[in-house]
Amino acid sequence: MNRIIVLQVLVLLLVACSTTEPTPDAEVVVAEATEVIAESTSDASIPVDSPEGRGQVLFFENNETGFACASCHYVSERRLIGPGLANIEERAADYNPYDDIQEYIRMSIVAPADILTPHEPAYPQNVMPQIYGDVYSADEIDDLIAYILSL
Repeated sequence: MNRIIVLQVLVLLLVACSTTEPTPDAEVVVAEATEVIAESTSDASIPVDSPEGRGQVLFFENNETGFACASCHYVSERRLIGPGLANIEERAADYNPYDDIQEYIRMSIVAPADILTPHEPAYPQNVMPQIYGDVYSADEIDDLIAYILSL
């Protein structure tokens, strides 16, 4: 998990330094990095042996693709590369094409190219690997869903 945080801070610094706008001072960068770290850490109060706890572990650990879910998604409502996942049931109510939120999240994991989440600017298409249905078992996907719904 520390590698994820370091990677996110480095990306933040790279973006901050690569813009044509004036580079923010060190205090602004540190404040942003602190916020990123706070939004990227796991909740130690979730029992590890629960579906939410197992899903949390999966969310923060690198998988066969070399990335963790947390590489692209915050556990808050804030956008990273993909949408933030906190309160997803409430926020997706207007655009969820499925009968229930669990199916929406499941399809977002196993067939992300088929799920369009409106946002300005638009989320990059085909960035999320299309192989998570093969990477994770059905039980692991259920655990990820349980964790995401707990946010």
